[in-house]
Amino acid sequence: MLLPLLFAFAPATNPATATPRELSVEQRIEAEVTLLSTEYADRDPTHPETYAASAKYLEGRLLAMDYEVKRQAFSFVANGVEVESVNLIADVPGKAADAKVLIVGAHYDTVPETPGADDNASGVVGLLELADRLKNAEPEHTIRFVFWANEEPPYFRTELMGSVVHAKSLGDQDVLGAISLDMIGYFDEAPGSQRIPDGLELPGVDPAVLETATFLVVLGEPGSVGLVQGFASAWESEVPLVPVVLPKVADLAGLSDHWSYWQEGYPAVQITDTSFLRNPHYHTDGDTPDTLDYERMAAGIDGIESALRALAKTDPE
Repeated sequence: MLLPLLFAFAPATNPATATPRELSVEQRIEAEVTLLSTEYADRDPTHPETYAASAKYLEGRLLAMDYEVKRQAFSFVANGVEVESVNLIADVPGKAADAKVLIVGAHYDTVPETPGADDNASGVVGLLELADRLKNAEPEHTIRFVFWANEEPPYFRTELMGSVVHAKSLGDQDVLGAISLDMIGYFDEAPGSQRIPDGLELPGVDPAVLETATFLVVLGEPGSVGLVQGFASAWESEVPLVPVVLPKVADLAGLSDHWSYWQEGYPAVQITDTSFLRNPHYHTDGDTPDTLDYERMAAGIDGIESALRALAKTDPE
């Protein structure tokens, strides 16, 4: 578990104008969550200019890290206006002759008229941080970062969902699995802050961990149990990780982009703070940057990094 917050962080700073030495990890991710949740708050097809601008911003961030960025664009009509949505894809190439692909992604769109700090600026900023940390990793297997469009309704589980478009495009590529980062920034130490669905069994999980909303979850279905176990066994973080395996048909099983990869037969998991099971601001205008816990979010990103390195088999640093 994390130690209590010992000091107040400086006000959010634009990461584009600050050097890494000027910002702690916590300050850096807070700054970028704040930017996405204010200047790019309307990240949805009903605000096509902001939506396109947010994609351009994310592409610029990847280019500044020296990634080659592939734009997977697709067009459709939203509210009578033609909109181009785009998935952004960047690879850390695997060096093995038989390298497989490990996909890790986050959706960057929001529910209209919501800032989307936890859902899902937290996942997007986590993905950017991971891309920066792993850009020189030289893994055995390719790590593919994907920023997905159109996860939120009315596109969820339709052909216009960005992760559906991407999953269908993989063809005969040898995929180790896909990992969706969806809401990784909301934590609450208050007793009773975490709701556990009735009937959900979590064998081997310390009940004390479940008493407060201070953990993350890796969620998969039976065909993805190896990915769940691999992620959990490699987890190194002060934030606990709770492994959950649910049938595909369960209501809570496929509520994010990992679902799209299940449909194509790939193992896939979601890393999440459990969204509406703890966050009262889910899909509301209260989903603002000041509600997130950046110390725990940073520690969670550390855990995700350790698992990705193990799964992709990066060399020790």
